[in-house]
Amino acid sequence: MLTTLRLSARNTVAIGDAENDHELLRLAEVGYAVEWGAASLRAAADLIVKGSGPAAVAPVIRALSETRSLPLTPRPRRRLQFGYTPDGEEFSLAVRGRNILVAGDAKSGKSWAAGLLCEH
Repeated sequence: MLTTLRLSARNTVAIGDAENDHELLRLAEVGYAVEWGAASLRAAADLIVKGSGPAAVAPVIRALSETRSLPLTPRPRRRLQFGYTPDGEEFSLAVRGRNILVAGDAKSGKSWAAGLLCEH
């Protein structure tokens, strides 16, 4: 459906309630699970719709349409890996809600590094 509409999954919000919605939430940039839905889906979701019943979804949709932007999530799923720390831990940053400054001396590879960031 997104291909037909020429839209990117990076600009989508999904709201699900059951086990069959795991792939939907995984595809979307932000995945909501409803509070009254499957426990495993709530555990996998970025955000939870509070309340009971379909009427609880309306305020979420209304807020999304008013702000016209995706909400930031407490646990970002998409991370950009930069490398590893000296002790071997992965060093990464959340993709959304970040600004990155690439600075350095002339001919030090700033444009190359910025290009790699954009590709990832």
